[in-house]
Amino acid sequence: MILTLWIFFLIIVGMKDQVLELCSDEYTDDQLFIDEKFDSCIIGVCFDPQGGFTTAYSLDKILNFLVKNEKMTENESIKYFNTEIMDKSPDISFIKEINEDPDLLSNYNNEMLFLDGYSPNCIMGVRLKKDSKIVSAYSDFDCIQSLMENDDMSEEDAIEFFEYNTRGSYVGEHTPVFVTLF
Repeated sequence: MILTLWIFFLIIVGMKDQVLELCSDEYTDDQLFIDEKFDSCIIGVCFDPQGGFTTAYSLDKILNFLVKNEKMTENESIKYFNTEIMDKSPDISFIKEINEDPDLLSNYNNEMLFLDGYSPNCIMGVRLKKDSKIVSAYSDFDCIQSLMENDDMSEEDAIEFFEYNTRGSYVGEHTPVFVTLF
């Protein structure tokens, strides 16, 4: 049991170090992380073509944590998230993972943009961020895999194409974001 907790601690510390490595030039630690009790809710980093890299937290994990550990109702956890977490963390991306038809994502924002030429399984959900539009969130790994499989690109060519033509493109406030999962 102690060994399992130690391994879990090392994984979390490693994830925070990875976030700091990618984002520390732009943000302070206080801007990148919420309360330590939510460290297990970090899923990676989120890249917004206009705003750069920031921490990506799983919204579902945060809400489940609040319901389970803080004994909140679902409505209380949502209210707490909105007022005590998101409102106080304007630089952090919160990812609502969606396991449903990607066509339903436009219910979150009817002006949401989607990538052409990528497999629908590249979409992981939507990104919520204070003072930003809700936008589609894509797994960068899955986008690169899609290019390799569907466009018969080598890994190197797929990465180069993705970085230059997809991740680096900004087409307004509804532009998708890209999540690198840890």
